[in-house]
Amino acid sequence: MRGSVIWFVLAVAWWVDCALAFFHHNVMQGGLTAFFACCFFAAGLYFRKRERTPARR
Repeated sequence: MRGSVIWFVLAVAWWVDCALAFFHHNVMQGGLTAFFACCFFAAGLYFRKRERTPARR
């Protein structure tokens, strides 16, 4: 399994937590968890791009 996959899994977990917070009408917590979900998603994209570029020797 690639290292970037774990970042995407964590982003999905944060999005689920965000959806639950919005479902329970907690907008402040939902916004914060959405921010962290976006951060984890961006980290996953960064690491996926880094994995695809060949290493220089």
